[in-house]
Amino acid sequence: MPKSQNPDDPSKSTNGNSAGIHAAEGMSNIRNYEKRQMPRIMLAKEQFRLNENGRIYGVTDLSKTGMAIRLLAPDDGFIFPVGRVHDGILRLQEEKLPLKVKVRHVTRETVGLEFKDCDPALLKLINEFTDPVSLGKEIREMPPVGSGVLWFHGPTGTDLICRCDTNTKEILELAYSLLGNYIHWSKSVGLRTGVSRPSNEPHRDFGVVHVDTLLVKNDENPDPEKLNIARAVIENADFPQDFCNKLTTILTD
Repeated sequence: MPKSQNPDDPSKSTNGNSAGIHAAEGMSNIRNYEKRQMPRIMLAKEQFRLNENGRIYGVTDLSKTGMAIRLLAPDDGFIFPVGRVHDGILRLQEEKLPLKVKVRHVTRETVGLEFKDCDPALLKLINEFTDPVSLGKEIREMPPVGSGVLWFHGPTGTDLICRCDTNTKEILELAYSLLGNYIHWSKSVGLRTGVSRPSNEPHRDFGVVHVDTLLVKNDENPDPEKLNIARAVIENADFPQDFCNKLTTILTD
């Protein structure tokens, strides 16, 4: 383990090419944000079409108030100065609905957008799409990303990573990203909740999977509302009952 990593925090890659839970070296803070890495699927089903140039961008995170999109090329960032308002079309499931968005922040690979003057039909669709029950039903187990590391992926940037003992199958650590929230638990550190946003660091590619560096701002205390949402998603996922019980117990503050 590099000396810059915290030996009491088991959040680390399990091998050189792993996309497992990984705390950035030194756990450096950027204005009270921690760096955390999460695997993501590059082929997003949720898409945003920008009216200005007709380009289609994959949606990496979606919540009731906004979304993040992934840029197609580095120079695309010039199209999205902070504060600018854009018109476009959001594709969710089979629906295509117009919307207006305001640029909140830009990195070299992503743009954070806030919804403006949303049509009621769009709000209804987003609420249904981001409902914990709906998210839970769409979660699927992904190919292993390291020894003893389980990865479950769902719509709109929902990702759950569990690192387990390879012999006992006991959960040693989990990281959970959904709806702009981030939850982390380990035996040594305990349970933490917070909010996440993309960083300006380049991602690492592993085929259709890439590892994003997120900036996470932890709550002073675990947030009951974030934990309730996380448990609701898990309880509606197609998980073995024993595994589901273990996860919900961990996520009970």
